[in-house]
Amino acid sequence: MRSDMHNDDEEPTQTEVFLELDGKVEARTIYKQEASAELSKFKVLLELKGVGSEVGRLGVDLVTVLDTSGSMRGERLEKMKIAMEFLVKKLGHNDRLSVVSFNRRGEKLCPLRQINDVSREAIIDQVRDLTARGTTNTESGLRLALKILEDRRYTQKRGGAIMLMSDGMEDAGSSNAASVPVSNVPVYTFAFGRDSDHQVLSHIAAKSNGGMFAAVPDSDSLNVAFSMALAGLLHVAIDDLTLTIAPKNGSQLIMENAGNYPVKRDTESLLDPVTIIFGTLYDRETRKVLLTLSEVEDHLAVDITYTYRVGGEKIVNVSRKDVSTEADNAEVLAEERRVETY
Repeated sequence: MRSDMHNDDEEPTQTEVFLELDGKVEARTIYKQEASAELSKFKVLLELKGVGSEVGRLGVDLVTVLDTSGSMRGERLEKMKIAMEFLVKKLGHNDRLSVVSFNRRGEKLCPLRQINDVSREAIIDQVRDLTARGTTNTESGLRLALKILEDRRYTQKRGGAIMLMSDGMEDAGSSNAASVPVSNVPVYTFAFGRDSDHQVLSHIAAKSNGGMFAAVPDSDSLNVAFSMALAGLLHVAIDDLTLTIAPKNGSQLIMENAGNYPVKRDTESLLDPVTIIFGTLYDRETRKVLLTLSEVEDHLAVDITYTYRVGGEKIVNVSRKDVSTEADNAEVLAEERRVETY
């Protein structure tokens, strides 16, 4: 194990406070406040954020430890990359993530980085570039992850955790991952492949402080295993979340983007409501919907209702003037560019 310091964690930034509607969900609508008197189109960005409690949750400092040894070559490595992309997208802006890979020794791919749109893409790109080769020194990767957490400069109101993804097959002569002292930190271990070795990985999780072990024999079990782990780390704010957007006063509603979530509409009419089925929303996780409205009156362009057990409602009010020079909100334009680029 290398003995260099790992006190290069990024300073956590203050997260934005949204309007809290009912103690479980915060919501924002972002759009320009004025439009010309003539009928015209304008864009609206909707955001929902899960809130597990009135004070929110602690930020999580997570170190993922990825097995890139030769035995992970092929389907196992690809599944691990999919799992990492799923994970990165679920972390919130109050969380930080560091990535360690290991084969014959551990290597830090990035320090603890604050999660935002830029760092998400950068980390996903790094993971996508990983290749599998060499022997398996799981101990080296696990000890490096512990060192990263121990050397943090910023720890106030922050929790730490490790996720170890491997097939469990140690073949480096000096590697003894079961001997690593992990009793002070939760370690979530995932065994990839039907013939993976569960013994070492389950032992590490069992002796850690609140971690868990999960077998990932195939792709069908991937999301289930990681959703369970994330529920423990990030806390589920709500389940079965749906968002319904109903155009009013003759407004026409065009859905621009709702990510990969199912979108339902009873007919093809632009006058009909649209429902997006989001499912589980984790604490501090944000969901975005970009839409275009046309032929609106002075106010009440749409009703926006989210449901899980209770509902909230927001309306979009636009002041019509003979001449308007107000441009679309910069945040709305940025989301539109992100969707187009994707």
